[in-house]
Amino acid sequence: MLAGLSLAALLVAGCAKVGKAPAARPPGVKAAGDIARGSNVFQRAGCSSCHSTGSDTLVCPGLKGVMAWDTTLPNGKPRTDDNVKAWIRSGGVGRTGGTMPSNPGLTDRDLADLVAYLKTLK
Repeated sequence: MLAGLSLAALLVAGCAKVGKAPAARPPGVKAAGDIARGSNVFQRAGCSSCHSTGSDTLVCPGLKGVMAWDTTLPNGKPRTDDNVKAWIRSGGVGRTGGTMPSNPGLTDRDLADLVAYLKTLK
């Protein structure tokens, strides 16, 4: 009888792990953006009106390799994901003298998705 209870306890303990939700993301770790959604944000937000995804200049510089450029952003801040998101949201005067419009309507998710997409432009 004791052996039967031990076996039952093991089976119940093993079943408790099946179907468990994945562990929560640790605090401070942000989800990566969705590249396909980022491509849609790029079109929807009007980025493609001024920027190409290649190296050619439309109104503003092409964005080929933009996330790997070894330069600071036009606002003088280092080129990090968070700083790029802030630049896209707030806009400002670019290096070419043109003005990047602000995009206050973009959500945090939109910006994460957009940065994920920009990282694919190599």
